[in-house]
This record gives sequence, C-alpha cells and structure tokens, in this order.
Amino acid sequence: MKPDIFVEFAALGRLRSLSPGMSRSEVFKKLGRPDGSTSGFDADPYYAWCYEDLELGLTAAHHRVSYIAIEPRGAHAELPALVHAGRVMTPRRDCFLATLRALKLTLGECEPFVPGESWWRVSESGVVLRFDDDGLLEAIHASDKQLSIQL
Repeated sequence: MKPDIFVEFAALGRLRSLSPGMSRSEVFKKLGRPDGSTSGFDADPYYAWCYEDLELGLTAAHHRVSYIAIEPRGAHAELPALVHAGRVMTPRRDCFLATLRALKLTLGECEPFVPGESWWRVSESGVVLRFDDDGLLEAIHASDKQLSIQL
C-alpha cells in the first residue's frame, strides 16, 4: 500500500514523481494535456495547468513548475492516476497535524498569501496547508521559491 498522499506531499514537498522545478515537457509526458488551464499556455508570467483537483503553476519565461497544489472540493480529492488513482479522502486538521508531528515534522502557523489568512507551514519541506472552518484540508501547496519570485 502506498503511503498517504497528503502526508507524503506535506513531508517531502513533492507529489510522487512531480516536483517544483520540473519542466513543462516533463509534466506533459507524465500527465498529458491538462483538464484546464489559466491564461492559455504562455500569456502571463505564470499560468496553471489543472488535472482534476491537482494544480501545477508554471512560469511562462522558463516553462518550469513553480508550485504544486491540491485543492480538494469537500470530503474527497480527485487526483490523476500518476499521483493517486481516483478519489482520496480529504484529511481533517487535528488528525493530519498530529500525524505530521508524529513524524517529527515541525509545524507553525503563518500568513503566506493574504494578511489575516492563517495557514500551517511544514518547516522541513516548506509546504503550506490551509483548513476550512470545519477542519477539512482546503489546500496544500509546495513551491519553488526561486521560480515563484521571477516575475
């Protein structure tokens, strides 16, 4: 049995064979054409490719993955087969954070995107986590800081 996809992602900052910094052509070879995209393929400094509940942000200048995000829609996330075949249960905050702490990972609250919007950061991987008011994981993001600031 494969380890929990969300725990693995939070701990390592990569999603199975997908990692920040990889090229657009590598992503295309692994996942194929995206289900959806923002800003076409090259129109803005950043654009996103979406595969069900998985989103990959890419830089237009270098065509490299600047971030990887899973944004579940409720109690389940739908992920492409390369990552996890089909539906996976969305973790709850208390259990998920306890699991990460049991792995000796360091967690701290932060406001990485919008002042007043609280996230959790896994210090070892740099992954950030946001939970909704009911405690369900709302978003989990890993980014390449060097690519994320090249506007």
